Amino acid sequence: TYLIAPDGTRVELFTSVGASGDNFTNTILDDSAITSIATPAAPYTGTFRPEGSLAALNGKNLAGTWKLEVSDDYRLDSGKLLNWSIIVRTAPHILITPRSGLVTTESGGTASFTVSLSQAPMADVLIRLASMDSGEGSISTEITTLTFTPSNWNVPQSVVVTGQDDTLVDGAINYSVFTGLASSADPAFNGINPANVSLT
Repeated sequence: TYLIAPDGTRVELFTSVGASGDNFTNTILDDSAITSIATPAAPYTGTFRPEGSLAALNGKNLAGTWKLEVSDDYRLDSGKLLNWSIIVRTAPHILITPRSGLVTTESGGTASFTVSLSQAPMADVLIRLASMDSGEGSISTEITTLTFTPSNWNVPQSVVVTGQDDTLVDGAINYSVFTGLASSADPAFNGINPANVSLT
C-alpha cells in the first residue's frame, strides 16, 4: 500500500503485513509512532509507524490529488476500503509565554512564565529548567524538570522565578532561565531546543 502525492512522490505505507489476521480499524500511520506496522499481527487499531518514511512528503504542496494505492497479494480473499484521510501535522513547538520582559527584585520579588506544547506528543516530553544566575534569581527545586504527557500537553505549567539578594550594589542585572533540550521517546519532540527566558 502506497501513499502518492500530487507530484508523484510515493511512500510505502506497508507491504504484506498482518500475518493471518484481518482488518485495519481506526488505524493511524505516523512516523513518530513507537510501534512499526510490520511488528504486530492484524487487526490493527491505533497508531503505527509506516514501513516507508512520511518525511519524504515534508514541504510538498498539499493542493492536488492524493492517492492511496492498495493491492491484494492473495487471490483467495478480498476486502474493501471503506474510507481514508490525511492528517497534516505542523512541526511541533514548545510554547513559552512570555519569553522576555520579566522582572524580579532583590527583595524577593517574583516573576512567572508558562510552558506547554503545541500538539499532543506520542510519549512523555521532559524539559529541564535552571537559572543561569542563581545569585539574581532562582526557581523552585520542585520544578527543575517539567513533564508533559499525551493527556496534559496543552495544560500550561507555571514556573515562578524568585529574585535573590546577592549583597552587591549592582543595580538591575539581566539573566536567563535555561530551558534544556526536550527529551522524549517521540522523535518529533525529542531534541527540540526552546529559547531561554530573559529576566531582569
